[in-house]
Amino acid sequence: SDDYGLPVEVTVMLINYAREVGKTGTSYIDSVARDWAESNIFTVAAAEEKLQELSRRRLAWGQVSAAAGLPKRSPSKKEEDAACRWVYEWGFSREMLSAAYESCVDHTGKFSAAYMNKVLEGWQSRNIKNIEQLKDQEKKSEEAKGQAKSYDIDELESMSFFDLPEEL
Repeated sequence: SDDYGLPVEVTVMLINYAREVGKTGTSYIDSVARDWAESNIFTVAAAEEKLQELSRRRLAWGQVSAAAGLPKRSPSKKEEDAACRWVYEWGFSREMLSAAYESCVDHTGKFSAAYMNKVLEGWQSRNIKNIEQLKDQEKKSEEAKGQAKSYDIDELESMSFFDLPEEL
């Protein structure tokens, strides 16, 4: 197979990485080698940096898939990007990721990174970072809904719905 001009040390690092993630097929190794060559990863330092990034991305996806109880599978690039945003950029805990997943499944019936992103984006914008803050927010929302619905029974009884104003 073509090494795309990668030095031996970098190729060895790539093969070790592939073994670590359990993807030792030649087509996977070949596609990673091509990607690294296109990304100018020709030094041990560049390869180490790339491996750290890949490791961070794997860890973020691992947190999301564990929080959501997803079967072990490789994420799409969009899913992995979203996981990195939720975990590293927005700093959501596994507990909050689980809550977002619950909300997602309640509304869509399945895992949807796009839906979870909307949920987490909403929490992020309202600075909801933990379950206590989330419960407070939900309680306030329920109270607001309750106030909007509650009406004065005496007031209703004194008004007849059938008395229409004279001038229509």
